[in-house]
Amino acid sequence: MVGDDVHGVVPEERFIDGPTPVMGVGGPDPSTESGDAAWRILVFPGIGRQTIDGSWRVELEGVIYQNREIGLRKRMLLRLLRRVMKADPAEFEHALFQSRVEAFVGMTDRGWQPEVRCGEDPFVSMRRTKRNGRFFGSIRVSDEKRRECIARRGNSDGHIEVRIQGVDQSLVQAPVYLVPRQGISVVSDIDDTIKHTDVRSRREMLLNTFVRPFSAIDGMAEAYQRLAELDFAFHYVSSSPWQLFTPLRMLLNDCSFPGGTIHLRNFALRDHMLRRVLPLHRRGKGAVIRHLIESFPERRFVLIGDSGERDPRIYAKLTQRYTSQIDSVLIRVLEPEHRGRLEEQWNRGDTLRGKLFTFLDSAEFASICAERWPATA
Repeated sequence: MVGDDVHGVVPEERFIDGPTPVMGVGGPDPSTESGDAAWRILVFPGIGRQTIDGSWRVELEGVIYQNREIGLRKRMLLRLLRRVMKADPAEFEHALFQSRVEAFVGMTDRGWQPEVRCGEDPFVSMRRTKRNGRFFGSIRVSDEKRRECIARRGNSDGHIEVRIQGVDQSLVQAPVYLVPRQGISVVSDIDDTIKHTDVRSRREMLLNTFVRPFSAIDGMAEAYQRLAELDFAFHYVSSSPWQLFTPLRMLLNDCSFPGGTIHLRNFALRDHMLRRVLPLHRRGKGAVIRHLIESFPERRFVLIGDSGERDPRIYAKLTQRYTSQIDSVLIRVLEPEHRGRLEEQWNRGDTLRGKLFTFLDSAEFASICAERWPATA
């Protein structure tokens, strides 16, 4: 289990081996109604790993929150946002801004017990939500069931889907990516690695997060797709709060990034307010990656990030700890003049030497990938 600041799971299992699942499109379900307020349930893409007996342990996470009248503390947050961003007041009335802040100002639900099912199998209960509205747990799916699911749908990436029962009996669907014991996994940061955010400037970061459409860094989706063609698995690990899951998922889908798990930071306004509303700190990110590495001891990992925050430091510590499993570390350099110093500092350690590759743009990134994995050329 990983730390409280990031999404994690507990070893709670139910066995599922019934009729072949009927699968649909992954992602969050439209809002459901409960009384005079709308409950929204987000189910994050799940991850499955094969156990000794051949079945698959599927880890699931999500969150439930409700739209209610904005209280005093949250109104203060919105005023702070307006002041810091110095944006046109009309932008705060725009539908884009309203959709981005919706989850931040919503109220989470404690004590709700989600139920999960695979296809038409009976629902099985997961642990009740915590105060932050978060639920997590795991189920087991037989390997025979996995093969049936994939054969029925013809999924090229080998994923299956599960459904969570909503508050009003509606169903929320989410993909589950089944990762083999061996192979290569890509762990990718999001902000300033594959998405324009500019975390070095608080004002620009807030503008890019709340009032501007998300935009991907040119060429990175195509480069990632070439890695996906080699059957690399993908895990998007970010310090962005879970409240941005929906627009981030839409960006990944719309720009054709490979499908994969998405791990975002746990966040509540009552704990942090504005000064920690966005990825200003990387606390917890290393724990997520450690959990992934230790869950797949036979796989190798490629860590991709940027030089704008603490990625090089976090990745260096992970490389020292899991030297044999970490294949490469690729860092997008945001300030070219610091490139040489970054490479020099990294290569001082014997366990790190030869693992780091820096790039300025997607063309250079693709060139590095083509050299290390020629089939991507």
